[in-house]
Amino acid sequence: MSKCLPPTPTKWVLDASCDPPVYTRPLVGSELTMERYWNAFDADGEVCIGVDFTSSLSAEELKCLARQALSKLRFVCPIVACTIEDIASPRWVYTPSADREAWLDLAFVVEERGESLNQSEFIQRINLTRLPYTDGTGTSTLFRVYLLTTSKESDNSNKEYGLYFHGTHAIIDAGPAIRGLNLMCEWMSGNGLDVVIMPSEEWQNLPVDPIAATGGPSPEWETYGSKLLEEFAEQDARTTPFHTLAPPPRPPNKLEPPFHYATSLSESETATVIAQTKKLGVSVTTLFHAAHCLAQFKMHPVQGATSEVDFSSISTM
Repeated sequence: MSKCLPPTPTKWVLDASCDPPVYTRPLVGSELTMERYWNAFDADGEVCIGVDFTSSLSAEELKCLARQALSKLRFVCPIVACTIEDIASPRWVYTPSADREAWLDLAFVVEERGESLNQSEFIQRINLTRLPYTDGTGTSTLFRVYLLTTSKESDNSNKEYGLYFHGTHAIIDAGPAIRGLNLMCEWMSGNGLDVVIMPSEEWQNLPVDPIAATGGPSPEWETYGSKLLEEFAEQDARTTPFHTLAPPPRPPNKLEPPFHYATSLSESETATVIAQTKKLGVSVTTLFHAAHCLAQFKMHPVQGATSEVDFSSISTM
């Protein structure tokens, strides 16, 4: 394997050769990994995450508050308004002079859901929607906020609402998404961070890259970093398949809706599980991964004697 140079931090630069001028920097680290994964696996990895809440405010009132909150979120986190260009050498592109209202029109959607939010159906449908969103006039976005509304009122005249993000994994992960949702909910409630939107200064809030954010290139790159890349390469080149469930037959070009199974434990069951994991020195996640593997053994037994069985990471998520 040829020697791989350590990734280096990159800065935002103004590209005045573009019309209009843009700020840009290359995708690096986890950003680049997520973007290439998105391209290689038919947009797998797009994120749809949100929160549900009840409010006595009308849908029109919440629509106005949520749109204002999104405008503030864009100022604080302008990465949500960036596009990604050049598949061969992906780079972030932020256009400071772009029409802010046109972007908000595209990036904010109110959806009436009838008497029930039916979140599972919504997430399932959104996960089949491919980014970016475009309006046909040149405006596009890799990030969208949905305000879900219902028509049914509770006994105290409250209605159920949902606030959901849909975006590329290169922009949002679970932690940042929850933080962004929290910021928007605080602004909508009137208790959020005081923000004065100054569009001409928004670019200054563009984030540093993941390498700079985590302290710069590791001094142990030559040893541990290179070894880790070699292990990744070996995994990709392996000839022995991982043990997993056989997928159902389907045409390769047909999109199938994702699904998940959900269960819940009682308070006493939860306490018992946590106590046992502490006794064993493992996490609850490790326990669930082990249970998943055992279930796969039961549904897809290993034929013949074997000393070791490998599971793919995807099969235990």
